[in-house]
Amino acid sequence: MNSVIASTANLPDTLGASQDAAAATQFLEQMQLTEHKAKDNLLAAKVIQAFQADKHCGHQDCFQKGEDQVAKFFPQFDGPYEVVEAHPETDCYTLDILHHLNTFPVFYVSELC
Repeated sequence: MNSVIASTANLPDTLGASQDAAAATQFLEQMQLTEHKAKDNLLAAKVIQAFQADKHCGHQDCFQKGEDQVAKFFPQFDGPYEVVEAHPETDCYTLDILHHLNTFPVFYVSELC
């Protein structure tokens, strides 16, 4: 009988390991679900904040493709720049800007007038 006890005592506890792995997997799935909920809540908050901010902005000027506009924060000798794309639904406009200026060519309307 002692030999039976000695041989079973050396076996690893595989039942406990599989329970630990299942618990770890369940924990990771719960953390991923929590992360997705947090990202969804952040996106919803961003949309609400943008909506509230836009409520306080009055009617913005609309520019047409091909018009010349001067960006406010550029030096006086630069520009005017041609409007390449107009997105009046978001009040954003893409200007034909020199590539060496290292700036993104899309501007909000308040930066143009």
